[in-house]
Amino acid sequence: MQSGKKVLAELRDNWEGYIAAFFLTLVILCVCSNVFMRYVLNKTSPLLEEVVSIFFIWAMFIGSAGCYRKKMHIGIDLVVSNLPSSAKKHVELFVSFFMLFFIAYLTYLSLVFSISSYSRLTSIMRMPKAYVNIASSFCFSLMTVYAFRDLLKKLGEIFPRLAKRSGKGLASI
Repeated sequence: MQSGKKVLAELRDNWEGYIAAFFLTLVILCVCSNVFMRYVLNKTSPLLEEVVSIFFIWAMFIGSAGCYRKKMHIGIDLVVSNLPSSAKKHVELFVSFFMLFFIAYLTYLSLVFSISSYSRLTSIMRMPKAYVNIASSFCFSLMTVYAFRDLLKKLGEIFPRLAKRSGKGLASI
């Protein structure tokens, strides 16, 4: 029973990575089958090329959301790491505010873009491009939630009395 809980905890903690890996696996399978078709059967499949593009887009955005949640994106903190502890916390709070608003704005822009692309169709499958573009909206929405959670955590670190009043803490959302 304990191992089942560990598996569920692992899935919960890394679900974005598993979904991105699934899509990347599909990308590899489609590319390999298209290479086989090209060199053995002397044919290529434009359908597979389009599917590869769609799967890669979804893998990239979902993986990016997972990386944001785990703070795996590259950052340059040379200046911040040399600041005193109190100043460092305030700069990190400012960065958290900035990231929340920036990612929320990207979410808005990606939603506008996805909605506007509904009438355009993909070239081979003839499905609305919104189904491809909604990947960015979905993942930027996830990142907005993660940025909000990070902001609450930073606020709780700077204002501990505020965090104590809320019970479990501000970032327990």
